[in-house]
Amino acid sequence: MATIVNTKLGENRGKRRLWLEGAKLAREGYRPDDRYDLDFEGSKVVIKLCNTGKYKVSRRERNGRLIPIIDISNQELVDLFDGVDMLRVLISKGRIVVTAHHQQEKVVERVER
Repeated sequence: MATIVNTKLGENRGKRRLWLEGAKLAREGYRPDDRYDLDFEGSKVVIKLCNTGKYKVSRRERNGRLIPIIDISNQELVDLFDGVDMLRVLISKGRIVVTAHHQQEKVVERVER
């Protein structure tokens, strides 16, 4: 079952980033130390699990349990979502799709009119 998360680009030490963690990732099969790649497809970012991926799912231990964390601070991601307040993240087995929230697109369109 796919999960939809509405989130924002966070900031850490002056760098903007996308931070995903917890049971929603674990439920869809993302485990600490899994490898993944980023693909930029038009106005969306696709995170795909693969054995030879460039990036690794991080971990945090809380109450004796390992929690998967995906932390992306890629400049292309920041440029793609510059000026976007809300992001829509679709988490499914082996694939995560990040897009601007549909409401954000409507706000931009109204401002331009």
